[in-house]
Amino acid sequence: MTAEQLNEIGKTTAPKPITEPTFKSPSCNFNANGAFWSITTVVTEGIEAWTSGKRKGQASEIEPIAGYPAITVTLPTDEVACDIAVDVANGQYLYAGFEISPSFADRFPKPCDGARQVAEAAMENLTK
Repeated sequence: MTAEQLNEIGKTTAPKPITEPTFKSPSCNFNANGAFWSITTVVTEGIEAWTSGKRKGQASEIEPIAGYPAITVTLPTDEVACDIAVDVANGQYLYAGFEISPSFADRFPKPCDGARQVAEAAMENLTK
């Protein structure tokens, strides 16, 4: 994400690149006072891992992002987090997560709105 895109969501610490252990794929984590978001380029499975029920979470189809099919992934018991998966290629997807601390809810977008904002920003950069 660009500095301008990050500032639209919230002031963050420097991004932390990691290999996300669940997906064994490159990821970058962003922390702000009261919120956390991440972007993972999943290269070890396709989006159908969510839509088929292989992975836990309620998958719901949403409007495409940058012309690519997308879903939200939520847990019914978790009101502070939301993830979005964007189906970018066979066996690969972009995974954007957004979570807020309840006491900071008024400072950030709702979790699924924040996840969409992160996914849109990442896809904007990837499709340039």
